[in-house]
Amino acid sequence: MSLADHPFHGPVHHLAYLVDDLEAAVEHLVTEFSAGPFFVLRDVAFEHLTSHGEPATFAHDSAFGQCGAVPVEVIQVKRLEPELVRAGFALTSPQLHHSAYVAAPEHLAAAREDLERRGLPAFLHAITGDIDSTLHDAAATLGHHVELHADCQQLRDVFGMVRDASVGWDGSDPLRSVA
Repeated sequence: MSLADHPFHGPVHHLAYLVDDLEAAVEHLVTEFSAGPFFVLRDVAFEHLTSHGEPATFAHDSAFGQCGAVPVEVIQVKRLEPELVRAGFALTSPQLHHSAYVAAPEHLAAAREDLERRGLPAFLHAITGDIDSTLHDAAATLGHHVELHADCQQLRDVFGMVRDASVGWDGSDPLRSVA
């Protein structure tokens, strides 16, 4: 993998914030920053969720919206297991939890290995549908974590829906359920 293929040499895909109250955070983003609308996923489910190869729990709600040109995710955690995963979410809320990047599927393994070599170990691996992502501990280096996603149509569709809904949005129905 060349440096040009590394996800860090492309744009940030989205920023994710850890919050104590999802609805209040969305209301604040809408009111103060004209972000939105937001699409909420309650009790996010994964087909495969591990931490260092062992089963993990990441029970949470997420809302996805657009703040200007930047896609944002707001995360309200409900339950985390094991301790390594809890530690990965121990940042004080509200907090920038992670910046996300997308890698071509053929470069994803090399990008993950590169982050490991640079001292940014993965602490959570999640797969749902075609979406394959890892969270890497970068708090000591960057002050927040890094998420790597494999590029896939499902990811493009979700964030395309979010972006398209923000164009010409009139401020109505700021928190919507994902169908």
